[in-house]
Parts: sequence; structure tokens; C-alpha cells
Amino acid sequence: VLVSTTGTVQVSSTSVSSGGGLSILGVGGAGNSSSGVQVIGKVKSANTVAGGGGNITITGSGGQSASANLSHGVFVSGSVATVSSNASNVTIVGSGNSASTGNNIGVDINSSALVTSATGSINVTGTGGGSSAASNTSANNDGVQLSTGAVVSNASTYTTTTTGGNVSITGASAGGTTLTSANNGINITGAGTQVTTSAGTVTLLGTGAGTTNDNYGVGIQGGSTVLTSTGNLQITGQAAAGTSFNDGVRISGTNTLVQTSQTSAAPASNILGTAGAGR
Repeated sequence: VLVSTTGTVQVSSTSVSSGGGLSILGVGGAGNSSSGVQVIGKVKSANTVAGGGGNITITGSGGQSASANLSHGVFVSGSVATVSSNASNVTIVGSGNSASTGNNIGVDINSSALVTSATGSINVTGTGGGSSAASNTSANNDGVQLSTGAVVSNASTYTTTTTGGNVSITGASAGGTTLTSANNGINITGAGTQVTTSAGTVTLLGTGAGTTNDNYGVGIQGGSTVLTSTGNLQITGQAAAGTSFNDGVRISGTNTLVQTSQTSAAPASNILGTAGAGR
């Protein structure tokens, strides 16, 4: 199944399901909140590849308008929102609006939304937006944001889970040269927010951007959880140069948990952060 449009693709409270592969491609239009793909319902691939099922791929680009903010690449939000595969892979790729002043996230998943694969791998890649026009100062253009967060103001959770496959999240805030603060590569935040796998590897690779403060590579904070039960954990963060509090990897907040109970010999789990200027 292929759904493609030059306007926003919105999956509402009804389901989009397929026994084969499922691909959704969207490009946002003009105006605020013009995400490429918005999922507030259910996207499912129920079967295995061998049984006639297939992978899920969602690709979105936020609308390119100088006056439009909150134009994310892919926006998955709400307790009903689900992207799930029984045993195939789930891939989500998004890029935020690069023509406006801020709040244009590559992939934003929040408010109890669920992205899951029972045994397949999950891959999420996001590129934050933000304009490089001299008159603009752009903030809050995360590559990937998993949160209760600023876009949807519900005190709820986000979960990415898989029983046996790998979970890989790559995020970069790659907007223009006038980015200022809070342009993070990956931002995982909020009580109950989780990135987990049972036996696979969790990989987080984030790159921040910005000229002032709090532009970190990977942030895990606010009571969120990153956990692999028996696999290994790889976290790599590159902060922006900036002026202060630009951490390569930031782990903070009461009840925030980063944990692995790795049983395999190699490769070893690693957390590697490269800080920017100031503290």
C-alpha cells in the first residue's frame, strides 16, 4: 500500500492497515502546523514478511513556508496513535520546515503515542528545521523529540518498544546559521517516556545546533527511560558550539533511567558525548 501526496497526510482515528508492505509519504502545505505526515490514528502491518506482511515506512517533510511554525516532518500524537508491525521493520523519516523561525521538528512523537514492532527493528531518523535568514533567530528545532512536550500539552507518555529487534534513533538539528537555543539532536523527556527493547541494541545518535545555550546532542531527562534488557546500549551525542550548557549527552531529572543488563560479550555498551562551549 502506498499513500502519497503533496499535502499533509493525516491518519485519523480510523486505521490504515495492510497485510503487505505499507508506505506513507507526505509533504506539508502552507500555514502553521503543516506537518508532512500526521498520525493520530493507527498504522498497522499485521503479518510477517514470510506470511505476506511487510515493512512500514513513513516519510514526511514539513511545509516550507516562512510564516509557518510547528511544521514537523512526521507528527505522531495521542493515546490512539499507533504505528505497529507484528514482525517486520518500522521506519520513520522526517524533516521539519527549514524556512521559518522555529518549532519545526523532524520527528515528533508524544502524548501516549506508540511505535512498536514485536520482533522487527525500529528506525527513526529526524532532521530539525529552522531558517538561516539573517532576520530570524530559530529555536526548538529538534531532530527527534519523544515527549509529553511543547507541541501537545498532555501529561502523558510515549513508548517505542520491540521484543527482539533493534531500536535506532538518529536526530540532527540541521537548520540555518542563526539557530539559537534548544535545537537538540534527540530530546527524550517526560515521566513515562520510554525507548526500550528486550534483546536488541538501542542506538541513539544525536547532533545539536545553535549559537547560544542548551543545544545538546542527546537529551534523556524528566523521568524518561532508555532501556535494553539483554542487548547493548550505544549513545553518541555531539553538542553545538554555542555559549553555555551545550552537552554532548545530557541525562538529568528525578527518576530518569538509562540502563542495560547486557549479556553478550561484544560490543560493549557505550555513552559518548562531545560538549560544545561553556557550561
